[in-house]
Amino acid sequence: MDSHTHICLLKSILICLEISLFVLLFRCQNTSISLSQFDNYYCDLEANSELGFSEQFANLQDVGRYEMISVARLPESREKNRYTNILPCKFKYYTTNHSRVILKTTSTMEVVKQKH
Repeated sequence: MDSHTHICLLKSILICLEISLFVLLFRCQNTSISLSQFDNYYCDLEANSELGFSEQFANLQDVGRYEMISVARLPESREKNRYTNILPCKFKYYTTNHSRVILKTTSTMEVVKQKH
C-alpha cells in the first residue's frame, strides 16, 4: 500500500469514526432516568400502543451504520458471515478489531462456531 492510499484510508476511517460518534451523541441524549421517575417514564413509553418504544428503536437504526465494514463486504468474507444483514466492523468504539475474528482462507469452507 503506497503512502497516498494509506493517508486516504486513514482519512476515511476518521470520517467514519466522527460520524459514528456524532450519531451516538445525538441519538443517545438524556438517557439517564432516576429510579423514582422510572415508573412514569415506562408508562409514557408504553402509552399509545407502545409508541415510545418504537420511536426509541427507530432512533437506534443508524447507530453503527457508518463504521468500517469493508472487510466484511469482501467476496471471500461474505460467505463466512452467518447473517447477511449483520456485518462485523473493523473499528468499534475506537478499539480496533475487538469484535473481529480473522479466518484463514481455505480451499473449502469450514463452519466456525463462536461462543459468545
